[in-house]
This record gives sequence, structure tokens and C-alpha cells, in this order.
Amino acid sequence: MFIAHVLDEAQGNCLAWTTLYLSVAERLELSCHAVRIPGHVFVRYDQGLNSLNIKTTAKWQSRSDRHYMKMLQRCADASVSGKPVMQSLTKREFLSMILVSRGLIHKDMENYDQAIADFTWAVELNPGYPGIYNNRGLAYAYKHDTDRAGRDWRLGAKLKAQHRSVSNCPFAR
Repeated sequence: MFIAHVLDEAQGNCLAWTTLYLSVAERLELSCHAVRIPGHVFVRYDQGLNSLNIKTTAKWQSRSDRHYMKMLQRCADASVSGKPVMQSLTKREFLSMILVSRGLIHKDMENYDQAIADFTWAVELNPGYPGIYNNRGLAYAYKHDTDRAGRDWRLGAKLKAQHRSVSNCPFAR
């Protein structure tokens, strides 16, 4: 559903286009990685000492690290999910982002069991990211499972506080 919509409609968000780009790059054995900054994801093509950032939602234009750091001026020493801003994500971390996105779609469709399954899988792939727990807690709350919702919210808040203590980035909160 996700990739098909991007291809059929030639529309999508940064996560959809990055997923498509990385799928093709992997098939072509290109050294590409997803890079996450707060509120956005893009592709980085690594060429040894040089790299090229590809803004997949802007007709494949390249953007420098400086461009992104300027957008996030106060985030030069920030971390997102315990990683420095602008660091390439692992496949597991990127897959967890996709699962969270799909879980949010299922939640909006009131398919809470599937949303919880997606968020749980995302936690297994990226257990240090606070947003996953908060989203899963929201799905549990819709199912009136307040114990699990509360446990996830508390864990998400604890992880978020740990990230905030190492980050001065307002977007990472």
C-alpha cells in the first residue's frame, strides 16, 4: 500500500520517497542510507570520503550537511534517539520508522491490534526511541488497557528525559 501509492500517484512524504529510493539503491548495490533529523528523513549516498545528501521530496536535489544544520541551528550537538543529528540510520532503525508510520495509519483506522503489533515490532528493532512507546501507549489507551498504556507512557517519558539531558535541540523533545 505504501510504496504502491507513491508509484501510482507520484506523491508521498519524505519517509515514502526515502523508502523507495533505498529499495532501488539496495537493488543496485549503491551505498545509501537513511538519515533522520527531527521531523524529516532523507537519503545519504556515501562515496568513501565524500557523501551526497538527497532530499527525496524536492525532485532529488542534493543538500549539504550545512543546509540541514542551518535548519536546525540549535541542534549542532543534539542527538535524536541517542544518536547524533545527521548520522546515518541502520536498516533496523529505518524499518522501525516505517513500522511506526504504518502503526499510526492503523491507529487512525481504529485497527488498534495491528497498530500495537507494528509498534511492538518497532520497539524490538529500535528500543531506545521514546516516540514508539508513546504511540503504542496511545493505541493501548484506545483499547482501554490503561495498565499497558501507562507503562509505555512512563517508559517513553523516561527515555525522552534521557535524550533531553544530552540534547539542546528543541525538535528532539
